[in-house]
Amino acid sequence: MKHHKSLTLLAVAALLAMTASVPFILYGAAGAIGSMFNAPIRWIPASFPALREFHAFTDQFDVHETILISWPGCTVDDPRLHNFADELERLRSQQRRQGEPELIVAAPNGYDLLRDLMTSQSEIPRASALARLRRVLVGPDLETSCAAIELTTAGAKNRETALAMVLAAADAAVGLPRDQYRLAGPPIDGIAIDQLSIESLESFALPSAILSLLLCWICLRSLWFTLPLVAVAAIGQGVVVAAVYYTGASMNAVLILLPPLVFVLAISAGVHLVHYFYEERRNRNTQDPTMAALRKGWLPTTLAAATTAIGLGSLLVSDVGPVRQFGVLGPLGVLLSSLLVLIVLPGAMQWWPRHQALPHQSTAAETVTTSKRQGIWERLAGWVSRANRLIIFASLLAVGFFGYGLTYVTTTLNVVSLLDEETKTVEDYRWFQEHIGPLITVEVVVPFDDSVPLELLERAELIWRVHGTLLQIDQVEGAISAATFLPPIPQGGGVSGIVRRTAYEKRLESQLETLREAGYVRQDGDRQRWRVSGRVQGSRDVDYGRFLDQLRSEIDPVVDEATGEETVEVSYTGVTPVVYEVQRALLADLFNSFLMAIGLVGCLMILILRSVSAGLVAMIPNVFPTVILFGSMGWLGWSIDIGSVMTASVALGIAVDGTLHFLASFSRQRRAGKDALTATSETYRHCGRALVQTALICAAGMLIFTNSRFLPARSFSWMLLLLLLIAAIGDLIVLPALLVGPPGRLFNKSRNTRWFHR
Repeated sequence: MKHHKSLTLLAVAALLAMTASVPFILYGAAGAIGSMFNAPIRWIPASFPALREFHAFTDQFDVHETILISWPGCTVDDPRLHNFADELERLRSQQRRQGEPELIVAAPNGYDLLRDLMTSQSEIPRASALARLRRVLVGPDLETSCAAIELTTAGAKNRETALAMVLAAADAAVGLPRDQYRLAGPPIDGIAIDQLSIESLESFALPSAILSLLLCWICLRSLWFTLPLVAVAAIGQGVVVAAVYYTGASMNAVLILLPPLVFVLAISAGVHLVHYFYEERRNRNTQDPTMAALRKGWLPTTLAAATTAIGLGSLLVSDVGPVRQFGVLGPLGVLLSSLLVLIVLPGAMQWWPRHQALPHQSTAAETVTTSKRQGIWERLAGWVSRANRLIIFASLLAVGFFGYGLTYVTTTLNVVSLLDEETKTVEDYRWFQEHIGPLITVEVVVPFDDSVPLELLERAELIWRVHGTLLQIDQVEGAISAATFLPPIPQGGGVSGIVRRTAYEKRLESQLETLREAGYVRQDGDRQRWRVSGRVQGSRDVDYGRFLDQLRSEIDPVVDEATGEETVEVSYTGVTPVVYEVQRALLADLFNSFLMAIGLVGCLMILILRSVSAGLVAMIPNVFPTVILFGSMGWLGWSIDIGSVMTASVALGIAVDGTLHFLASFSRQRRAGKDALTATSETYRHCGRALVQTALICAAGMLIFTNSRFLPARSFSWMLLLLLLIAAIGDLIVLPALLVGPPGRLFNKSRNTRWFHR
C-alpha cells in the first residue's frame, strides 16, 4: 500500500505541476516564436576568421546586406527607378531628423548609374556603360534593371523595418500592388525563413500531436494511458520552446525542429512502459503489476533517455550557434519528458480499472488470431537464427560500404535549400539570377597606406586590373568597383602621355569623394581601402572553398606585382566566404557530434554490459541507421542541409532506445535458463509489438511535417522517418542475429545482465 500511495501522490503532484506550468509555457512559447530571427552569417562565432573579416568589412564600409527590388517594366530607362531613389532618400532624411538609427546606406540603381557614367565627366558611351553594369544592376539583355538598397548593420538587424521602408518608397514612387514587386537578397531570405519556419510549427505541430494521439490510442487501445502520455509529451515540447524565451535566446530554423522530436520521443518511452504493465497484467504472476512493470521498465527507459540525451548533447561540440542550442535544449526536453513518464504513468497504472479487459488479451474468440501473431514472431526468430551469419555478414558489409560513402557527404546552405520552390521568395530569387545577375557577393578589399609606394593613379590602375582579373574567374558573372565609374586610364609614354595621365589624376582626385559616397573607397587616416564587389553563381555545384582559393591565387600575384616588395594583405570577404565557413562547420558538426555520441554511448553500453566486447557488438545496430542513410546520401551526391545535420545524433538515441529494451528482455529470458533461440523468440513476443508501435507512432508524428514548405523541417522529418525504419530493422533483425549468432556468447555471462534486474 505504501508503494500505491507514493506512486499516486507523485503522479498527482506531477499533474498539478504540469497544469500550473501551462500559462508560463504558453507565454514563453509565444515569446520564443515572436523572437524568430534567422541569419546564417550570425550562426558562427565571431572568432572565426571569415566572420571576423566580414565584420571588419562592414565596419569599414558600413555596408552589411543588400535588398534588391525590381518590378514589371523596370528597365534602365524607367524613371520610376530615379523616383524610388529620391523617395527613399526622403525617408532616410526624415529618419535622421527624428534621431533614429540609419538603416540604409545607399540605393544605387541602373537608371541613375547609367546616366552618371554617361556624363561629360566620365565620358563613357552608353554601350560601354551598360556593359560595366551588366549582371550587377543591369540584366544580360542590357535593359532589365533594379535598385540595390544597401543596409547598415542596424538595418540588417532590423530587416523587417528596413523592408517596410523600401516598400513604402516603392508604393510612393512606383504605385504597383505589392505582390508585383520582385525582392531578393539576404534580408528577404531571412524574413522568408522566419515566416515559413513559424508557419511550419504553427501549422503542423497540432496535427502531428493529434495523429500521434490517435495512433497511440489505437496501439495501446486505452485512452486511460494515451491522454496522460500525450499530455506529458506536449508539456515536454512546450518546455523546450519556452526555454528559448526565458533564456534570452532567439528562435531559429534549427530549434523549430526540436519540439516535435521531443514529443515523439516521449511517446516512445511511454509506449514501452505501458507494454511492460500489460505484460504483467496478462501473466497474472504478481499482485502488484505496477511495481513489477516499473522494476522491468525504469532502467531501460532511463538508460534510453540518457543515451538519447547524450546523442543530442553531442551537438554541443558544434561551432554553429543554433545547432549548439539544439544540443542544450534537446537533452532538457528528453530527460524532463522521460522523468514525467516514469512518474505520471505509474499513477495511471495504479488506478487502472481492475475488471477492464487488457488490449491484446486472448479470449476464446481471439485464440486463433493470438496464436497467429505469436507464430509470426516465432517464425521471425527461427529465420534470424538460421540466417544469423548471413545477416551479420550483410550488415557488416553494408556498414563498410555505406561508411565509405560518408567521405562524399557535402552540406549546402542557401535560400534554395531552405525554402520550397513554389514560394515567392524562391521565384524572385530565380528571376533575379536569370534576368539580372547572381545574388551572392564576394568582396575584395585592397588596402593602401603610406608604406605602399603607389600614387593615386597607380592605385586606380591596380583596381582596374583586380576588377578585370575577378571577372575572368568562371564563377564570377559581374563586378562593380571604383573602376566601374572611371573612364579608361590613358596609356602610352612621351610628353602627351604624361599630360593625359596628369589630367586624369586630377580628375580622379575630384571624383574621389563621389567614390567614397558610393561606398567603393574608404579613407581612415593615412590608410585607404578600395573595394571590388563580385557577383558569384549560387549553384549547389559551386565549391566555395576551391573558389576562394582560386580568388587568392589569381588576384594576389596581380597585387604583389604592382606593389613590389611591399606586402599588401588583400581581404576576401562578403557573404560567400561566410557561407562557406558555415557549410564547413556544419559538415564538421555532422561527424564530430556523431563520433562523440558514438564514443559516449559506447562507453555507457560497455558500462551497462560490463564488457568491452559486448558493448561494442551492441553498438553495431545503433550506428547502422546513420551510416546507411548518410552513406547513401554521400554515394548519391545529395547535399545535407541544416535540417539534416542533427538527425545523425538523434538517430543514435532512437536506435539505442529499442536496443536497450530488447537487451533487457533478452537478458531476463537468458537468466531464466532459456537458450538463445527461445530467449529471442520470447523477447520478440514481449518487445516486438512495442518496438513496431513506437516506430509507427514516431514516424506518423513526423510524417505530417513532410508537407511543410520549410525544407529543413521537411528534410528533418523524412530523414527521421527513414532512420526510424532502418533502426527498427537494426533492432528487430540485426541485433537478434548478433544475439543468437557467434557474438551472442559475449552476452551470456551473468555479469552482463545484472544491470537490467536492479
